[in-house]
Amino acid sequence: MAQESCAIILPQFIAVCVIGLTAVLRVQNGVVGSASEFDMDKLKSTLKQIVRDWSREGEAERDSCYKPVIDTVQRLFPPDHWSVT
Repeated sequence: MAQESCAIILPQFIAVCVIGLTAVLRVQNGVVGSASEFDMDKLKSTLKQIVRDWSREGEAERDSCYKPVIDTVQRLFPPDHWSVT
């Protein structure tokens, strides 16, 4: 179940990160600049946290944090009634 959820969530999250990073790169006059070191560090930290959370080693913590949310979403939107694609 966790791997299936990760397969759904992770690509969407990465897309959001890319969109966010793209927005950071834009300046008011429309010229693209470079992201700050802080922005890049934050992005790297967030991606590392996702990998840790969804790894086998993070399973216990993930289950305690995310399982109630995932269970509620699956209860409200049963997979047999909704397409996940």
